[in-house]
Amino acid sequence: MTITTKNELVTRQFVGGTLKGQVHTEVTSVRWTVGTVVSNPVGGSPYKIISVGVDDPAADGRLDGMCELVEKARDLIDEPLPDSAIVRECIDGVLNTRNGSAPNFDAKPLANVFYLLDWHTSGGYLGTLLNCQFKCRSIVKARGLDITGAELYAMLETLAIVLRGGNSPAVDRWARALGHANIG
Repeated sequence: MTITTKNELVTRQFVGGTLKGQVHTEVTSVRWTVGTVVSNPVGGSPYKIISVGVDDPAADGRLDGMCELVEKARDLIDEPLPDSAIVRECIDGVLNTRNGSAPNFDAKPLANVFYLLDWHTSGGYLGTLLNCQFKCRSIVKARGLDITGAELYAMLETLAIVLRGGNSPAVDRWARALGHANIG
């Protein structure tokens, strides 16, 4: 725990005492790490930090705008997209990487769409796609979703293409390498 000049949006779940089971979110200048347990707070019930985000109204506006674009695209494409809540979590995970590093996948595992977005701008390393497929199976199992890991992966892949405006230099490179001059 350190003091910062930025305000962070911290969500804690009480794990004992009279508040056990309740969830509370607040804006604070204290920097927390997801998973931190405060066992003996002064004058309160013990709690665990379950999420940390930046209190940034501009980022919220970007998030809302990008989610709206995906919802508009939903009616224009034939490929499946994740439901609105999953879309929002994916985009939020990607937008909360303002320092240029990869998202915190422990806190926001659906931010794996970050790697798919990155893949579409890259030379097309196939290991990235296989890793994302593996992670999708883990996410589906951990969350008890009513879809398969392959279905979630296909939805995230479609979401990545939508967020890139339908543009994928990596797909174009693979098409050329495989002798498919025009795949669109």
